[in-house]
Amino acid sequence: MTAGARRQCVPRSHPALAGHFPGAPIVPGAWMLTLIEAECRKQFGARLRIAGIRHARFRKPVAPDRPFCIRLTLLAPGEMAFAIEDDGIRLVEGKLVVDGA
Repeated sequence: MTAGARRQCVPRSHPALAGHFPGAPIVPGAWMLTLIEAECRKQFGARLRIAGIRHARFRKPVAPDRPFCIRLTLLAPGEMAFAIEDDGIRLVEGKLVVDGA
């Protein structure tokens, strides 16, 4: 089961970007994982719990103020794939261990 992707962006003024990096800001990987978790709960219910990260690959930086989509796919009970894309270019991808989906 694949959830619909929703466009979103992180504004340049967001506190998670402070110091990451002056003059050429990027959205920190830890914040991207937080956004993925929030999107998982929106798409699959508030009872969803992320029990672990099987793997995460950050292919390209995510820029502030630039729209991106988070795509989620429930692969099997307890496993979910995620991807963050910008204009069809995959920026981040990985798999999560989940409970409650």
